[in-house]
Amino acid sequence: MKIRFLKGNNMKYNLLKLINKIFNKKNNKIESLPPTQRKKTISYSEPIEIDFKNILKFNMSDTVRNGKNNNNQILLQEILAKSKKEKDFKVSIGNQNVHINLESKIPFILITPSHLENGQALVMESNNLETNNIELLLKQALNTGRELNDILNGSNPILIPILPSESPTAPYYQQLSRECFENGKRPDLDILETIDKAKEIMYKEYNTKVNDKIFLNGYSTSGCFAQRFSLIHPELIDTACIGGASGSIPIPNTDLDYPLGIKNYEELFGKSFNIEEYKKIKFDYYVGSLECEIKSLTRTDEDGNLAPMHDMSYFNRSVPPDVGRVQRKNLGQDMFERAEKIVNILKNMGINISHRIIPNRTHNNKEAIELMKNNPNYKDIKGIYDEQRQIISSSFRNMLQRKNNMKKENNEILKD
Repeated sequence: MKIRFLKGNNMKYNLLKLINKIFNKKNNKIESLPPTQRKKTISYSEPIEIDFKNILKFNMSDTVRNGKNNNNQILLQEILAKSKKEKDFKVSIGNQNVHINLESKIPFILITPSHLENGQALVMESNNLETNNIELLLKQALNTGRELNDILNGSNPILIPILPSESPTAPYYQQLSRECFENGKRPDLDILETIDKAKEIMYKEYNTKVNDKIFLNGYSTSGCFAQRFSLIHPELIDTACIGGASGSIPIPNTDLDYPLGIKNYEELFGKSFNIEEYKKIKFDYYVGSLECEIKSLTRTDEDGNLAPMHDMSYFNRSVPPDVGRVQRKNLGQDMFERAEKIVNILKNMGINISHRIIPNRTHNNKEAIELMKNNPNYKDIKGIYDEQRQIISSSFRNMLQRKNNMKKENNEILKD
């Protein structure tokens, strides 16, 4: 499960320019030595590889694919790797630093304000893409960091672990599927190591200790990751803000196996489930009302109809078929019906959870365009992007407010 190197064909790019573009910064001068180009042949049977010497170099095309979306203005074309000596470095951009570590078991990107304070919350979101395409992996990780950084106004450190992508038949690491933990494998411990390394960077470089608990964000695939990482390590999570994953909300009881329950939890993780820590997490779920309108081309429900693309209960790589079938039998085939029942069960268990359904919203803008094109009854619908930003920002502010209230209460107790 190690991604120590990234390999590419004819690779050459300037990462510094890439980061500048992604973070929309101007007039920031970053100087570095010119890269030396060499050609390589992509082989996905070998580890993904990136070589470094002092800093990773990229030359980026300025081609604009979609002028309406800044994210799409960046097209990665090649990646050049120079040396095997340095795979851990920092780039300063304006009043922020971007730390890139590609030598750990789970490579990661850490974005930090130049000024950190003790007790700040670390924000984490895993990469949301399963691919061996180097361009897409790095682009998405940086764009995910940029988006969160923009939503939070650059206030808090942001960690993006880049989980491995091996093949369509390999364990679904991006969603922490059950297969990831078979034969004693523990990718969650590698993620813990990544979090610890991020905290170590902040302590060494800024003399700062962040809060022990993190703000865990996720949408779609990274939303499933957030569900499951919270289940495995509830003691580390303060708030989990999760969108586009309402079909696979877990219930921490022994009716179902992981990842929808905890029947085989101890077998997989070698510990008992800590329900008291799980109750301390604030879960903020959200989903578009048109989430189920786009169907899978290969998955079917119990009646032989095409299943919703984004309902992971029907996706065998995410949820084992037997576990999904039992879940749907007990709680309903329809995702929204099932989610409503699950949320009520969790609330009765004392879990702090909210579930918001946003009218006339699809999983993303592309699907909204597809629906309107194929069905004239759909008008003025769009993806969830704008509401998503507001929900993440609100969830984060509410977490800070709870912490401030708790601090005031503790101070009052000390005064008495």
